[in-house]
Amino acid sequence: MVRASSACIRRPTRATSPPSRNGGSRRTGRISASLPGGSPPARVSYLDSLRGLAAVQVLLLHFATGLLPGLALSTPKQGTLAGFVHASPLFVLYDGYSAVYLFFILSGYVLTLAFQARETRPLPALAGRLVRLGLPALVAGILSATIFAVFGGLNPEVGRLVDSTWYAHLWQPTLGVTNLVKDVVVSGLLLGYLPVEPWMGLLPGWRLTLDVSLSAPLWTLSVELYGSVLIWLLVALERRGVWPWRIGLAVALLLLLRGPYLCFLAGHLMARHRFAERAPVVARLPALLLILGGLALCVMAEFRMLPPVTAFCAANLPLVPCSPGGLQQKIYGSLLVFVGLVQLPWLRQALQARWARGLGEISFSLYLTHWPLLFGPVAALVLALQGPLGLPPARLLAIVAGLALSFALARLFLPVDRLAVRLSRRVQGRRPAISRS
Repeated sequence: MVRASSACIRRPTRATSPPSRNGGSRRTGRISASLPGGSPPARVSYLDSLRGLAAVQVLLLHFATGLLPGLALSTPKQGTLAGFVHASPLFVLYDGYSAVYLFFILSGYVLTLAFQARETRPLPALAGRLVRLGLPALVAGILSATIFAVFGGLNPEVGRLVDSTWYAHLWQPTLGVTNLVKDVVVSGLLLGYLPVEPWMGLLPGWRLTLDVSLSAPLWTLSVELYGSVLIWLLVALERRGVWPWRIGLAVALLLLLRGPYLCFLAGHLMARHRFAERAPVVARLPALLLILGGLALCVMAEFRMLPPVTAFCAANLPLVPCSPGGLQQKIYGSLLVFVGLVQLPWLRQALQARWARGLGEISFSLYLTHWPLLFGPVAALVLALQGPLGLPPARLLAIVAGLALSFALARLFLPVDRLAVRLSRRVQGRRPAISRS
């Protein structure tokens, strides 16, 4: 979507709990799968589950904004139940904005592990990321164009019925190969949509606005791509020695303290110290306070920004600009939430449940494919049912059906996602990293 005190720190100790069946520690939640050649693990199972839960948050936010707009757009001052829900902790369940920043933190973490485990030259690394992100995005774009050819033009009428300007004005693409390239490749993958990243003033004639995109969630892919480049550079500097890495990190932090790339840097720093895998270093109560504080920042950002965040965003500094609206505050809140979450051993274990791992497996597919379903078949279902049933039952049934269709399509899309992973690894031709210590 566009729009600890030292007393709390415990000295890290080696996990002593017995290994679980998957070969990892029960306490750390580490997976047993290693990359070929005996390299260290490149993924942590429960982090994939977190990504799946974040994808569900994005899904629920889009459905709420489209068909129950009061839950995402109203305020308590309006005196409606939806406005109070929006301002309450319940909003966390569908705060897809903050979930996107959790995606970026997770990407910074897992990409650091992957690049550390396998040494990759720059051009193959970039090509691999282009394949990994671009192939599923391109197929999702073609899928959206196909659905639009059948159901296009229905969402404006439904938007007027449910009083959702957001739903009425999005998903207005122009079909054609040229538009597909502009949408998925140029705007989605390479340069960002207008005006999401106005500081990238390249090829304005080839960059689209989100209202005419086949799939607005593609806006995050350019951030993911350049975040990947940033992580690769930091890992490459680390191989040259600690001081090149420190200098590179300091420069990156000075330039990127504002905006979404801070999430990648935070993920990288935590991965370097295996923060999500090692025994927790923060006690349970402080970890819970970090989570609650971060969630409070994220919910509060829907209505107001804290004065320090406002002042920092307004300061005339040689930094990338803040994310618009209250999104910068959500970045800081998401960082606090992530740090707290990975410090709770019981949560690590719970997130390795089968259902949670299943969500992690379909997370990218769900993120890419739900958009045309929401604006196409779901709109058609609302129009078909609102005559015999009335509008309230029609949109509730359409929401339930749309959510079910979204999960089903995400599962069907999995072969595309897996193919992208295999091709990406082949393109990168990664070899085991050589220790220089």
